[in-house]
Amino acid sequence: MRKTVLAIFGLALVLNFSLAQEATYFEEKEKTKKELRKEKKEEKAKLREEKQAVGVKLIESRDFVLMAKTINGVNGATVPVRETMNFVRIDKGTVTVQYGEPGRSGGANGLGGVTFKGRIQNFRVSDKGGRKGYNAILNFTSPLNANIMSVSIFIWGDKAQARFFNGERNVTFDGKYAKASETKLWESSLNNVSRN
Repeated sequence: MRKTVLAIFGLALVLNFSLAQEATYFEEKEKTKKELRKEKKEEKAKLREEKQAVGVKLIESRDFVLMAKTINGVNGATVPVRETMNFVRIDKGTVTVQYGEPGRSGGANGLGGVTFKGRIQNFRVSDKGGRKGYNAILNFTSPLNANIMSVSIFIWGDKAQARFFNGERNVTFDGKYAKASETKLWESSLNNVSRN
């Protein structure tokens, strides 16, 4: 009995050893650093394209909002701002551009800045392809400004930039985008008026 148990144990050990050798023989080779970097780069590019496709769909359906983390151009410097108060929103046939400086109160819109809301007159989109991103340009008028104002929106992955020109100054918004109908923003209900 003892010899039988030892024989079974020895046979199991030999089979286990041979199976382990066979498994390592068919094991995949380790990838080099170059291959790993290439895979990671391709994965990032694919993820960026998927996110960009969402942004393109939002702009084309005209249900888009860019919530700015920083604005540039108000006083010539880049300043961090509140996302819910500094935005560019496209909602069907209208566009709203609101911006202000942090720490200020009052302003033409009561939130420390200005708000322009108007009807879209011209809307053009172009896909630059690949890493260059997606671009939308729209012109609009507002009863509060005699000039035709324009907004250029650029989308790269999940990031966006909007350049607003109202005839007097340029303001650049940098931030993230979302679906306008599902986003809560602090939009001013005051009209832009000059207070003398």
